[in-house]
Amino acid sequence: MKSNPIIIDNGKSNQLTKLQYTEKNFDENWIQEIIYQNPNLLPTSEIEPVFGNQISIGREISTNAGFIDNLFINSDGYITLVETKLWRNPEARREVVAQIIDYAKELNKWDFQKLDNSVRVSSQKYNQTNEGIIEILSKYDTIDEKELIDNAEKNLRKGRFLLLIVGDGIRENVQDMVEYLSQMPQLYFTLALVELQIFKTEIENREIRLIIPNIITRTKEITRAIIRIEGVNPEQIKVEVPENNLQEKTLRTSNAKRNTITEQDFFENLSAKVDKMSVDFTRKILHDCQIKGLFIEWGQGSFIVKYYKPELSSLKFSLFVVTTNGQIYSGWIGGTLIKANIDNSFSIQIVHETAKLFDNIAIDSKLNWSRNAKVSELQGVYDKFIELVDKHTNYIEAELMKKYY
Repeated sequence: MKSNPIIIDNGKSNQLTKLQYTEKNFDENWIQEIIYQNPNLLPTSEIEPVFGNQISIGREISTNAGFIDNLFINSDGYITLVETKLWRNPEARREVVAQIIDYAKELNKWDFQKLDNSVRVSSQKYNQTNEGIIEILSKYDTIDEKELIDNAEKNLRKGRFLLLIVGDGIRENVQDMVEYLSQMPQLYFTLALVELQIFKTEIENREIRLIIPNIITRTKEITRAIIRIEGVNPEQIKVEVPENNLQEKTLRTSNAKRNTITEQDFFENLSAKVDKMSVDFTRKILHDCQIKGLFIEWGQGSFIVKYYKPELSSLKFSLFVVTTNGQIYSGWIGGTLIKANIDNSFSIQIVHETAKLFDNIAIDSKLNWSRNAKVSELQGVYDKFIELVDKHTNYIEAELMKKYY
């Protein structure tokens, strides 16, 4: 006997009946409209957090490969393409993945202006407006227009998309579909298949429907080989896979309004703002902290170095922050120390000592520097800085050990 979900309304249980997509009132157009009006129905944050908080920007977006059913973008410039598909047609199983990848290949050739023009065409058709991407997103969030365009341009150029196939009854041979991924080494997309399960019940002569999205499978194709050719002899050709691309590190934050950055995107953004020496030094900072077992939390445009030992405490203690602007500053540790009931006098001393390593940095409150330092400023005093970080973490650990052992 199959179990069915229920809805409890005013203490009364109402059993839900699962609807089949074979019913005439469900078609691909119906799915497109539902997710266009309700973009949060798509579990983009669960698939890859940087694609969270998507906003609908168009339906039936015209490309040389056909029409993209639904198109979304978030305020950080990450783009999601959706192909809706009912699996009644056996041909759909063989063609749908190839189709959505063809759309991605076409978008990979576009710039922001072409994308915006296509969105305006869709807005005219479906909403009788001439709204483009900036106008649509501005309804939902405060937009940094230049940053949005730069990020979207970068993602278009790299083919950095989330591709979603959304429909019913996606069950058989889904793994076979992703064989197409290996044919697109120039694109950095993520592919996922999402089933929408639909249930209904009646409450006071009103039909109530419940839609539950279910991630069937997802495949990440982020790492790519970079071929470096040195000289003309075949034996001199080297194939290199950068270590920093082996895994994208993300932090899922259910309540965050904006999205976390990936390690790869962090260093790409940093490279556009500082010199190569500062980028390489920042990589060293990150590597050294990871070797020490410190916790790295990725923010919207930064990584935060924290002390975290779950066997001692569920709290994470912020030590310092490094931004995509090539700046570094002290972390917000004061409140966490209070929660942990740890005397903060030693931490105040550490923050003062780290500030003294730089010129013209004072303490404007007990645990904050008066200005951010440049990463380049840190290079000459790095050993002393790391020594103070070690002292700080040793102190926190010793205090936690007193409480829990």
